[in-house]
Amino acid sequence: MPKKRIHRRFPSSIKIEKSIDFVGLYYDNEGFRVHISDFSKEKSEIFVINFGAMVLAHRCMDEGKYLSLEAIADVYDYPDSPIVIVENSDFLEWFHNESLNLYIKDTIFHVMILTQDDWIDVLCLNLPKINIIYS
Repeated sequence: MPKKRIHRRFPSSIKIEKSIDFVGLYYDNEGFRVHISDFSKEKSEIFVINFGAMVLAHRCMDEGKYLSLEAIADVYDYPDSPIVIVENSDFLEWFHNESLNLYIKDTIFHVMILTQDDWIDVLCLNLPKINIIYS
């Protein structure tokens, strides 16, 4: 029986409400970035999750399509934002199989951004930085 996915708290001093909206995904000469915001506020902040240039894999899917996902939140490290670190990741397992274990000795983080409409999975060697810009 496969291990159950565990969602852990993402270490950040920036507070982001759990109910957040997807703004955009950008992958260009500035690196890989995901923008999220709270559209229910009149003047909202845009949170930029910046992964830099070294992203190993990513996927973005409508949250309603994750029908078979079974995950539990870590009791002691309970996620309090829409950004989580995933343990026992099926996405990371798939990546290792596809890359013929090229990165098996590296520490790879599976970061998941859970917005109201889309869930973005990112495999990376370094945790992203979060910045705030105003709309």
